[in-house]
Amino acid sequence: MCSVCNGYFGCPCCSPEPSMSTCPECNGEGFTHYDANGDIISQEDYDLLPSGERSKEPCEYCEGTGEIEYSNEPDYDNYDE
Repeated sequence: MCSVCNGYFGCPCCSPEPSMSTCPECNGEGFTHYDANGDIISQEDYDLLPSGERSKEPCEYCEGTGEIEYSNEPDYDNYDE
């Protein structure tokens, strides 16, 4: 067992890196969808629009991968032994 975390999830010493999770901004799609007015719309609304009235760009938050690094790690600086 790890002497740093004693088996706690997300330990930077014994956990595989990086821990990934689904991007909350694009729901794992990797894209942000827009209508003809430049408003952000859902994938479902995007699919219903004619091709000339829609556009999509890679999600800025996850850079188009659909995943982000898991950020719910314990604060080891404030850990009481």
